[in-house]
Amino acid sequence: MLNRLLVGDTRGVGDELAALLLNLRSRLVELEVAAGEIRSASTNPRSAALYGPYIGRAYLETATTTLLARFDPFRVLAAKRHQDAGYYETTQRSKSGVQWSGDIVSPEKPPKHLWSVDTREVGCRSLLGPWVEDLVWMPAFEQFGDAIAASGPVDDWITDLSKKSPDRFCKELRSSLEALFSKFSKGVHSELLGQRKTVFDLISIEADYRVVAQRITSLGLLSHFTEHFHCRLDREKAIRLADSIGRRWK
Repeated sequence: MLNRLLVGDTRGVGDELAALLLNLRSRLVELEVAAGEIRSASTNPRSAALYGPYIGRAYLETATTTLLARFDPFRVLAAKRHQDAGYYETTQRSKSGVQWSGDIVSPEKPPKHLWSVDTREVGCRSLLGPWVEDLVWMPAFEQFGDAIAASGPVDDWITDLSKKSPDRFCKELRSSLEALFSKFSKGVHSELLGQRKTVFDLISIEADYRVVAQRITSLGLLSHFTEHFHCRLDREKAIRLADSIGRRWK
């Protein structure tokens, strides 16, 4: 269900964007199935330590790329066009590809005055950067809070989420996702020379996957409370979908 919340309603958008989002949704489904298999009681602890970080990082990247495609279609469609070109080389690093640092988190530190004339566009457009937080996520959070106050009963996690300040929510979410991306990357790149099986045991993987699901569900839910995102679901429908997703964490 989380993949549905992230992709939204693709009816009414261009065929190319719709096809790209459906392709990303298929990958999200595959990763959700793989994550479920890793978390099962029959999983060999070695498999959790070996494959857990790959699945965790891949889900983070795919989920945020899906949101980026709905927020900035040109950026993601341009990357796809480059990859579709006959001269695209898979053996060479592509500067046009979607990158965690730059497209998702900002490599730029915000200046004292956020909207200074010296601000560079590359840092401004990062999905989880301070500029998009100020322009998109915080207003969306306020809209979300108003909607929850006026809605019927929802799960406690949604009520608790709506009571946070927008600024606190954004900082916690960005910090949490950056930390998880860094942790998963250490397992992907074999950076942990002697601790891998301890850091990525079944209990740790379960806890990390749960946090990923919670954070990404929150982000996906908010994407339906701002006009800056395409493929938005009806707000009440988005709330009910997120509510159902949250109940599965327990």
